[in-house]
Amino acid sequence: MKGKKTITHHTDSQGARPRFRWLQIILIALITPCTSPGFAKSGPLDDIWIGDHAQPPINLYIARTQLTRDPADVRIHALKTWLDHVARRASVSFQLRPASAERWQVELTQEPDSCALANARLPDREQSAHWLLPVLRDSLVIVGRADDPFQGDVGTLLRQADGAIGAASGIYRVTLEQRGIRYIPVDDQGAIIQMIDMGRLRFGLLVGSAALTHTGPGHIRILGKIADIDFWFSCSRLMEPERVARLRQALERGENERLRLEFLSLWARRPAP
Repeated sequence: MKGKKTITHHTDSQGARPRFRWLQIILIALITPCTSPGFAKSGPLDDIWIGDHAQPPINLYIARTQLTRDPADVRIHALKTWLDHVARRASVSFQLRPASAERWQVELTQEPDSCALANARLPDREQSAHWLLPVLRDSLVIVGRADDPFQGDVGTLLRQADGAIGAASGIYRVTLEQRGIRYIPVDDQGAIIQMIDMGRLRFGLLVGSAALTHTGPGHIRILGKIADIDFWFSCSRLMEPERVARLRQALERGENERLRLEFLSLWARRPAP
């Protein structure tokens, strides 16, 4: 693979509508993958079954983040309430599956009863899923230390970042590979921020909403934006059309909007992972 430079793993994983900026970190399927690619039970959302239990479960894939690993996080209840409402309105049930983006991209193409909570809508994925609801839009940005001396345009930044930029799996590495930029594989965005702070990395590729929560003196700064990405609630192209239609209708209901906003309100009052 052209984009990969050297493997440098960091094991400390600390961690719809475009205007809903605060939802971005936990919902983006390609944002913060955990080091565990499978389904080993490791958090309060693993294998939770919600919705109409009289119906066979749909596997709902969610990116592993700090939220999916912290049982004390009050946002977990709000997230489950929202998803439970969607499932019951659609007369389905969801089995929550925190996993890596690579894992669920495979499952969406092979498993009829599968969905992803926030899937980046890219041209090469267009035919692999039903795109039910745009959850959010965010940007991909290159960051460095707050005192990084870089001044210049994005083209110059990409040339300097070649071989010196940390990237998590999924959309981050794909984006760099498409531009012929070599990267250093890192487990997640929290690890990238720490490594930049420690001087182990000069550059990192983050989602814009995550970068903004860590900017300021003594932290990191955004050096340039390279792309805008839309993220969707999506389901397998192999799913029964009638079930897809029920899910689409449930996601668009007004009550679902209220529950989602309640979750967003809680998210906004807590620091991002």
